Amino acid sequence: MVVIILNSSNTTYWIPAYSLNDTVYHSYLFYLFAFVQISIYIFTGYLTVRTCFIFFRIKVFHENMNILMAWFLCQWFEAILAKLVVTPYQIGLIPIVVDPEKVYYDWWADDKEDLVPIRENAKILPLLISSYFIWHYLYSILFSVLAIGLERVAATYYIQ
Repeated sequence: MVVIILNSSNTTYWIPAYSLNDTVYHSYLFYLFAFVQISIYIFTGYLTVRTCFIFFRIKVFHENMNILMAWFLCQWFEAILAKLVVTPYQIGLIPIVVDPEKVYYDWWADDKEDLVPIRENAKILPLLISSYFIWHYLYSILFSVLAIGLERVAATYYIQ
């Protein structure tokens, strides 16, 4: 979603959230799905940590590959922590828009009229930092295949 901060410079940011001020949390079904989602996150976090320990204990690959795999797997926690910060903004618990009653759904906007207006004095620094971490996670996962592939090429080239 592209937001614009209403100040003298009208700064715009692209945050990785599809909705702001969503009223979905008023439903009891939301709490059921939130509980299921948190349970899946906890289970996935356990599996991620366990997989990293297995990589280092068994030494399936050589040391460089094990470090790369553990690094990319542990970045999942970065995305989950960022999502926990973004969620209160998405469901409207922390109102930052000019009209807190209006629900905003959008992924991209070019026209200035379609941008989501944010109050100048709104405290969006946590949202911006967590947005950075989500973008970092997404691009890291995208380029992790390239990094692992290049590592395998270098390991094959320099094999004794």
